[in-house]
Amino acid sequence: MANMAAVTHRYGASHLAFLIVPLVCAFFIDLANALLIPFFLANF
Repeated sequence: MANMAAVTHRYGASHLAFLIVPLVCAFFIDLANALLIPFFLANF
């Protein structure tokens, strides 16, 4: 949220961006976890 605050300070508030950006980032974090967790469990 600190990054969203910096973007808001520079470009102004966008309610749609505050909804979309966290959802998209959470989706990519879930994908990364789905790949990384099995990798680390198998190798360590």
